[in-house]
Amino acid sequence: MAERVRVRSALDIRRTVLVLLLFAIVPSLLLSSVGILTLVNRRAAVDVVFGVLILTFAGSVLAGGILASALMRRSENLARLQSDFVSNVSHELRTPLTSIRMFVETLRMGRAKDQSEIQRCLEILATETARLTTLIEQVLDFTRMESGRRTYARTPTSARAIVEEARKGFAALALQTEVDLRVEWQEDVALLGDRVALAQAVLCLLENALKYTGEEKRVRLVGEARGGEVALWVEDNGPGIPKRLHRKVFQRFYRGDELGRTAGTGLGLAMVSHIVDAHGGKVQLDSEPGAGARFTILLPKLESA
Repeated sequence: MAERVRVRSALDIRRTVLVLLLFAIVPSLLLSSVGILTLVNRRAAVDVVFGVLILTFAGSVLAGGILASALMRRSENLARLQSDFVSNVSHELRTPLTSIRMFVETLRMGRAKDQSEIQRCLEILATETARLTTLIEQVLDFTRMESGRRTYARTPTSARAIVEEARKGFAALALQTEVDLRVEWQEDVALLGDRVALAQAVLCLLENALKYTGEEKRVRLVGEARGGEVALWVEDNGPGIPKRLHRKVFQRFYRGDELGRTAGTGLGLAMVSHIVDAHGGKVQLDSEPGAGARFTILLPKLESA
């Protein structure tokens, strides 16, 4: 991870140098050349060209300064987000590892007195191990996506199959958190896609909704046809998302403090966006502060032959 941060920083520095070269150094050389030409030949036409180039030079320097400043801010923001990501992942890894170590020690020292206590320890160990596995798989998946090594086996499937697989993956967490999950269907629709990957995208939306749902935990998962598209949307009853954050929430590593400090790596929605884009679809966010949030995955329907 540290190596990737250094590589990205080097790329941003090169971009900044390129901007300065194009918008400052090159115009300066041209302006100097025209200045020399003017000293040699004082014709009025040259003076006009010289004046135009002065204005062009001033505009180029201003544009170059603005672009360089924007690139530097982007680099700083990305470095901060990556630093937060490493911190978040470290915390997320430490939490289940601490629980696993504690309950393994309980069993090893024989502190569990009866079979029910032993069973409880084993169940917690299974839950925390699954949580740790999910986190590691998510980070590895995102790494493959970033490097372009993630491939998708696109075959004919149905929207219902995708939703059912996502619901199965969410079942244990739903039971543990006692969330009211409602799955609704208008009609099943065929589409061409990687069922496992698309189910992963829907599962990410469900987990995201659970993080930000209200005190009365309610989450809806709805599948429907919209013209030539399949719509799969997840809705929660949480605090909502301000419009100024609608684009940011899909950025890698981004976790909005405005939405409340919750567990997570900041990769979930970025992964959703990547998976859906790879299938020729799009993700929409509809939300207002205080009115919950609805994330909609839109995918092209499989046209019948």
